Amino acid sequence: MNNQEWIVSYEEFVRETMMGSKVPGAAIGVAKNGQLVYAKGFGYCDAEQGQVATVDTIFGIASITKSFTAIAIMQLQEAGKLTVADPVSRFLPEFHVRTGSGTEAITIHNFLTHSSGLPPLSCVDEALKRGMNTYEELMTYMAQLEFTLLGAPGTEFSYSNDCYTLLGAIIERVSGKPYSTYVKEHILQPAGMQHSCFSFVELHGYEDRKPLFETLPFQSSGGLKSTLIDMMRYTELFRTKGLIGKERILRTESVQQMTTPYFRCEHNQYYGYGVAITPNFYGALMLGHSGREKGIQAYMSIIPENGLAAVALTNLSGSPAAA
Repeated sequence: MNNQEWIVSYEEFVRETMMGSKVPGAAIGVAKNGQLVYAKGFGYCDAEQGQVATVDTIFGIASITKSFTAIAIMQLQEAGKLTVADPVSRFLPEFHVRTGSGTEAITIHNFLTHSSGLPPLSCVDEALKRGMNTYEELMTYMAQLEFTLLGAPGTEFSYSNDCYTLLGAIIERVSGKPYSTYVKEHILQPAGMQHSCFSFVELHGYEDRKPLFETLPFQSSGGLKSTLIDMMRYTELFRTKGLIGKERILRTESVQQMTTPYFRCEHNQYYGYGVAITPNFYGALMLGHSGREKGIQAYMSIIPENGLAAVALTNLSGSPAAA
């Protein structure tokens, strides 16, 4: 099968999969050694208006945002403003649990690797329902909950949006800037990700057609929005160990620290700092992350040693983006 035949076959598969799963729109891209070899939009970003999805359509990326949060933490470590071994309480003295002790020993590393010992609490979702809009209110709410830590910090893996939300609070307190401003100035702008944002009011040339599900102010666990083209640029950081174009976003050793497989999260898959690591994906190491939120399903995958990267963005939660 030649390249053109493969593309025809693949696009037929995508359309059949979207139809079977009732996915309105998607954008899919593949890069090889930093060169975009395939990028295409499918379906609609607004079916009612007949507006088609393109490679420049803005989609939510949900939990893939966690990798940006981890990068921000690593940048602050490089600047000497914190270390991942620091206790969270150094920056968030309000953070504690009601029952028992143990939070004093929780480190930034534990937050990054989902190994703090916190059980699945969904505090952020509940905080939004209750109209809370500050990290301080969130931590006060968490301190009132009745729960027991799953184990000592560093012993149990439990995926936690709450921990990544509080990493956003640490970034704000250490940098002196709002989380979204820090990420924009230190990651998005240097990377040339001009169409990525936390709020559409930051962008020009885009029409807001639908009511938005905003997660303000708790953005660091899943609030970023981006395009396929921007996200394909972003994957370069993991392929090159810190570079996007000519801009060094992270030092090589920081990327290596991020992509170390610290805790097993699924069969043959481990979690680093904001990225999932599959050590043996058909003989190669694969990095990636998925994202899911209301009206969002996204997937990012990089195989550095083969120079491969792929991103799939869709506008339906639960869609088979990784297919």
